[in-house]
Amino acid sequence: MIFWIFFSIWWYYMPHRMLNVTYDNTGDIDISKLDRNYLILSSHDLPTPEIMIMCNETRKSSKYCNIVAMKTTDDFGSMVDQFFKDFPLITPYNRLDIQKGVKNNMTEKIVEKYKNKENIIMFLHRKSKSRGIYYLLKEHKIPVLIAYIRPENEVKNCNMTSLINQKFNLKYKLLDRYPADKDTPESYMEEIKTILYQN
Repeated sequence: MIFWIFFSIWWYYMPHRMLNVTYDNTGDIDISKLDRNYLILSSHDLPTPEIMIMCNETRKSSKYCNIVAMKTTDDFGSMVDQFFKDFPLITPYNRLDIQKGVKNNMTEKIVEKYKNKENIIMFLHRKSKSRGIYYLLKEHKIPVLIAYIRPENEVKNCNMTSLINQKFNLKYKLLDRYPADKDTPESYMEEIKTILYQN
């Protein structure tokens, strides 16, 4: 139990340091100085450090944050992954769980959190086929921040040993285009991913 408490406190204050990851905000937007709340879309190419960095950013945020997370327990690997998602006893953020094949009412939850002046953080993998962001933004026009997270040196795989001691750059950018009538869900999501994963 004492180790659980220790690692939870560590996760609360500096989760990225568990892999000795460091990062710098290289842009003009500082999450601690935002005067309004946003939907924040983060890259998800290197999931572990990206999640750790954004979890650390929630502690700095001027607005309370909610992280949308996939909840999976289909096989042993996903159960191990879920264990680490569930393990911190205390966090500076709330987690909004999504389960496949279950009605999650996630749009309603996100809109409710936004109306409560809270941030919502979502991770969007470049191979994702999800179209939920399109429908959310088409109907509700929530302001969006893109969170670019890039390693300073090339990382060839997601093995933990390759991620230890890496340095990353983080930059936020406002997204200024909502879905238009000419857009299909697929074309708009491809545009978002192009923006999110541009060099």
